[in-house]
Amino acid sequence: MFYTIDSSGGTWLFVLLILCTFTSAKDFYELLDVPKDADKKTIRQAYKKLAVTFHPDKNKDDPESHEKFLLITTAYETLKDDELRKKYDLYGKAEPSTKKQTYHSWSYYEENFGIYDNDPEIVNLDAFEFEQSVASSVTRWFVNFYSPLCSHCHDMAPEWRKLAIQADGAIRIGAVNCADEWQLCNQQGVRSYPSLIMYPSRIKYTGNHRFEEMLDFVLGHIQAKVSEIDTDIWKKINQQQKANNQHSWLIFLCKSQLDCKDDHHILVAAMLENFVSVGVINCRDYEELCSSFQSHTDIILWTSAVGNANASFHSVESLEPRDITIEVLGYLPDIKLLEEDSFEDMRMQLRLGSSTAWLVYFFLGNTHGGDTELKKLPALLPNIHIAKVNCARMASVCGDLNINRYPLFAVFKQGGGHEIHHGLGLAHDVATFVKESSAAINVRILSPREFHAVVDNGDDKMWFIDFYAPWCPPCLRLLPEFRKASQLISMNVNFGTVDCTAHRELCSQNNINSYPTTVLYNNSVKYQFFGEHTASSLIDFIKDIISPTVISLTSTSFYQHVAQKDSGELWLVDFFAPWCHACQELAPQWRKLAKMVSGISNVNIGEVNCEVELSVCSDQGVRMYPSVRLYPFGSVGLSTLAVYNGHRSARALYQWLFNFIPSSVEQLDPSTFDTLVLQSKDAWLVDFYAPWCGHCVTFAPEFEILSQWLKGRVRAGKLDCDKYYQFCHKCGVVGYPTVKLYTGDSRSHHGEEIPSQSKDYILSHVNNVLDSSNKVHNLHDEF
Repeated sequence: MFYTIDSSGGTWLFVLLILCTFTSAKDFYELLDVPKDADKKTIRQAYKKLAVTFHPDKNKDDPESHEKFLLITTAYETLKDDELRKKYDLYGKAEPSTKKQTYHSWSYYEENFGIYDNDPEIVNLDAFEFEQSVASSVTRWFVNFYSPLCSHCHDMAPEWRKLAIQADGAIRIGAVNCADEWQLCNQQGVRSYPSLIMYPSRIKYTGNHRFEEMLDFVLGHIQAKVSEIDTDIWKKINQQQKANNQHSWLIFLCKSQLDCKDDHHILVAAMLENFVSVGVINCRDYEELCSSFQSHTDIILWTSAVGNANASFHSVESLEPRDITIEVLGYLPDIKLLEEDSFEDMRMQLRLGSSTAWLVYFFLGNTHGGDTELKKLPALLPNIHIAKVNCARMASVCGDLNINRYPLFAVFKQGGGHEIHHGLGLAHDVATFVKESSAAINVRILSPREFHAVVDNGDDKMWFIDFYAPWCPPCLRLLPEFRKASQLISMNVNFGTVDCTAHRELCSQNNINSYPTTVLYNNSVKYQFFGEHTASSLIDFIKDIISPTVISLTSTSFYQHVAQKDSGELWLVDFFAPWCHACQELAPQWRKLAKMVSGISNVNIGEVNCEVELSVCSDQGVRMYPSVRLYPFGSVGLSTLAVYNGHRSARALYQWLFNFIPSSVEQLDPSTFDTLVLQSKDAWLVDFYAPWCGHCVTFAPEFEILSQWLKGRVRAGKLDCDKYYQFCHKCGVVGYPTVKLYTGDSRSHHGEEIPSQSKDYILSHVNNVLDSSNKVHNLHDEF
């Protein structure tokens, strides 16, 4: 056993629990004593606690201390890494390490590991949190990029903590450990430690690392308003307050000129921005006004009671900005506490169609400091109901909703659905989530019971379901796009989410092997989404499933349509396996290709799932995935095929495909141009190109499709300007490709140039020109 044990009862209990865990539990979450959805900070804090307690340097009498510490370290290294953690969650075991396991000395874990983990005012940021809360936000941040092995970083740490305590709330104070987040630090241009950068302006601090100088820098970037109040202004405020029930005022009564320019005023104004106005009265100039408040302190909060024209005055006892803010918030109206009946009534009203969403703050026992951020939210969310639920008194309700960490914010919205917030619990971050979630009324969390009801029991509605893990950054990046897609799509599709850390068995039953996995269930048939994590890609995927351009081939249809095809059609087939990563990457490109060639007659784009149609793939000798095979025009059945080995993009496949499509575009030279184009009454569309021109090569398939679209109305030709440079110059061609329209009414070498290479634009323009010309002809015929 271990001998370095603190005599306090709490630590004794902690040690005994860990000793039991070593002998009975193999689960890494149990070993570190963290929940399944623990974030990286929680995991790091748990590991540090274990590391300093059970380090072999402190337990030299235990012969097994080395192995036990390596087990703890393996658990930490696995759970802190997104990819390793995903594999561990799926398969229940750590990936074998290829390197010798080592660990640092006891002093490293005690002094250098997670420098700011125990500072509540400092937000420890990983790459995803930085992206979501700093880089993508207008909120003011001052971020310290540091290394735990940097002596200057440790020297500055006390000053940084002092700054955070003083300025937290006026500006967000963050810290990034560059030993863990080296890619983020590199992206932000960090070349030395510590580097202090102000966001969103991205201004680097270059002063010394003393608290006073850093605070001056922060104050220079705060735009908070502090009003100078005289007798006349106070009368106007008083009248407005009584007439309109305006929000509260915090008044500083300054007795000297120095007091009237206190930096504390600016900090407090920034901390109370949006929901309490801050003013200063110079008592030397307005002694009578100051005396009228009859306060024993120099700070007064003036609030108007709801439904009462008489204002209430409160003397503020605190002196420090953060303490003043907390005290002021304590006087503001409390957030409504829901009991079980009122909570169920709220949900029922939403199910019946109430359009105003609710933000609910779930806590356990006591909200403590959580009220500080919570009370800022009504000002940020004026059109949202806000309430809180004490899960100690409503355990069954919280259990049914799978509320397993505290505090936690959740949005309940029109229709009865709800979503849980997984980001930082800062007011502005929560407000951003609430606005997104409440607008996406078609997105809801699904419990296992609800999932089976809509998927397994034959629900005739389409459900697009995102299986995710709340600690997985790609999952959290996808969720806003998922919500956006639910709002933009015009089809009747329901959107749901399943938390695989909370419902591991459900995800396992549905063969969810990575996060996020997004699946469309259509009448119990499921289609897995592969593609970019954007709203437009999600919508395109759904549309492709509902109105497919790619033909899914079974063994029956493959032999019926492909194996028995005649010489007048072409088939391009993707033989794939759903688990194949390269196949997953090709899937959205394959659908895009099918759309690109949808206007070409007798060209078919198909796919064969080799995991389902094993006999087809085996008979065709498919040994690797994806395998792209083309059965061309002019051949019958499977007698002739071409195998594609190029870049797997829609554009590359598109250009390769056109090598096998008979051209309907005539190759012209100066002689045939004069005979066929200039001396003909037919309308002609001519592509002037050069073989070495990349844009010309890209445009060539587009022009082929145009020729088919306009067949019977316009003849299409192309002329090689590399070969006939002087003639092209005579035709007024100065760049490649150049598209010109020649109509039967007016013939000249110059024709009409069409200023676009978009086939849709060219088609529309040509049709408009020809339709106008026909109207003129018809008018002349009538005369």
